[in-house]
Amino acid sequence: MSKHEVEVGGKIVGFEMTADGPEVTMDGQKVLLGMDGGFRGFDAFGNKAEKVEGGMLITKESGFQIKMLDGGGYELVSPLKSVGIRDLSEVAEYSLIRDGDILTHSITFNNGGTAQINYKNGQPGELSSLRVVHSINDEGELYFTVPKPDEV
Repeated sequence: MSKHEVEVGGKIVGFEMTADGPEVTMDGQKVLLGMDGGFRGFDAFGNKAEKVEGGMLITKESGFQIKMLDGGGYELVSPLKSVGIRDLSEVAEYSLIRDGDILTHSITFNNGGTAQINYKNGQPGELSSLRVVHSINDEGELYFTVPKPDEV
């Protein structure tokens, strides 16, 4: 459709209007917006995000996928290799609850943060957390970390 470029802070920023909405690029990284101005995805630093039914599908450079749910929380698309906690001294409480074929691991951290991950038939499912940083590396290893007070 139409494409424009402007210089912002010494960087060239491109704006292109497509049938699905505007695309903004800078240094080879792209952010996709919808016609309503809402976020529709990105393609940046080897990772991609795209709007899908019920949320946003995130694909890491390695191909690992996780779905951010519209209602909050996450759904694992790719299988996890392992789940870990970066600093066990930050754990205040841990519980394990079985309800039929669903196994729920709940962790409460010293800062009041919580993380919960459900397993069904041995496979991780929904992940939710509050005041907890979680990172997934390219090997599919999930780690929980508590942000330090100056990082909140």
